Amino acid sequence: MEKHLRYFFSKTLIFILGLCVISMTGLAVLQVVLRYIFNSPLIWIEELSVMLMLWITWLGTILLWLTQSHIQVDMLTKQFSISIQKTLASIIDVLVIVAGGTLLFVSIGTLSTLTGLELDTMTIDLSVKYYPVPVGAVGLGLAALLNLWHRHLNKDTEND
Repeated sequence: MEKHLRYFFSKTLIFILGLCVISMTGLAVLQVVLRYIFNSPLIWIEELSVMLMLWITWLGTILLWLTQSHIQVDMLTKQFSISIQKTLASIIDVLVIVAGGTLLFVSIGTLSTLTGLELDTMTIDLSVKYYPVPVGAVGLGLAALLNLWHRHLNKDTEND
């Protein structure tokens, strides 16, 4: 079940990230066409592109943590035995869960502060721009929890 959850979570993230990248590309092409061919750019495209970039950043962070594909310096940890490496990785995952919870708490306060203000170029609530932060905090905590679960289930094997 754990492998199915990890697989579903990572494939869903990849799909959403792909949609975000395709959307940003389409918006950029649309803006170029409107600006240089029709001399009539849309002012809200950049704001929407920034929001998509925030989603890409947070969802990408979750995906990288879940798949352990992020950049890491392992000069020191590679000197330890596999069991010590797994223990250190588990400690780091617990710290990520705590950091995610803290970020969620702080971001909810920030969102409530921004509620009622409008974006400059669109008539939507400014807090919408920052929705990726609490989603990223929860997703990162979930990814770390799934990594802990995976490590616990595979504690007898040398390679994950």
